Amino acid sequence: MNRLRNPILHPVSFHPFGAASEASTVIPKKQLRPRMRKRCRVTARPSFSLVPESMSFFGKSVINYRNIIFFVPLIMTVKTLLLTPIGTIATPFLSKYGAPRQPASAAQQNIGIITLNAHHNFEQALEDLKEFDYIWILFWFDRNANWKPKVLPPNSGRVKRGLFATRAPYRPNPIGLSLCRLIDIRGRRIRIENPDMLDGTPILDIKPYIPHAEAFPDARSGWIGEVNEQCTPSYRLLFSPAVERKFKEIGTKESRDVRTYLTSILSRDPYPHAYRRIKTMKDGTSVIAVRRWRFTFEIDGKNIRVTGSFCGKQTIKNTNEQRTQ
Repeated sequence: MNRLRNPILHPVSFHPFGAASEASTVIPKKQLRPRMRKRCRVTARPSFSLVPESMSFFGKSVINYRNIIFFVPLIMTVKTLLLTPIGTIATPFLSKYGAPRQPASAAQQNIGIITLNAHHNFEQALEDLKEFDYIWILFWFDRNANWKPKVLPPNSGRVKRGLFATRAPYRPNPIGLSLCRLIDIRGRRIRIENPDMLDGTPILDIKPYIPHAEAFPDARSGWIGEVNEQCTPSYRLLFSPAVERKFKEIGTKESRDVRTYLTSILSRDPYPHAYRRIKTMKDGTSVIAVRRWRFTFEIDGKNIRVTGSFCGKQTIKNTNEQRTQ
């Protein structure tokens, strides 16, 4: 195919594409309208132009409809990428409210196990990977149905940010990227430390982390450098004896996850937010929802006092009605 100086302004030129098939149609050049004949230059077979039913040349779509060639300008040629997950990961996190924002910001150690699919020779693909301390994990945000050009990250206060300046999961191509410490590899099972993915998340690819090429500790981090999980919290969280007793009743694992979530959210911003399940009741008491639990709290200067805990929305409603009476 001849190169064009400016494919948008110049006519499209193309050569025949081999022998005709079911997907192609050979059209006598004399059947083309005069304007179309000027736009088509055939060198291998001067009397015929082989045009598939639909194709794209240099930003223009060439469509053959009933032996008539149409040239439709395109803004860009769209290609589709088909991805097949190579496995899934098992983590303790069943909802986004319990998962850490980033692997390095986890309050306590959690273990994730990636199981690669069988019968794909992935055992050989994992050779030599155990020599690395950290690995990049590309995964699919399979529980997000749409994307947003502007998002409101949890640590961004009340300011919306451009999607590409955040790690928000609402992306045009829902692909996530996490850096996790590699613990060990056994067959097709990979154990990692502190994953930030939900249980059952599909895994797309695994790559080794290379410190000398990928570590830039002095790099600017934009707005995230001012408000992140490593910054000093603005509030101190205090649990009442009744809430401490409730934590003992609901089980060790669930109480640990709930306590961690409450601390991470309320110690930084205890006010209602689009991404936080916080409401202010008529009597001034605030309520935050964590899974099936609801916790009431009061703001006293720089102290957050968690005063009560309830299960379900109806209990909260009845309790607040009693307080206002």
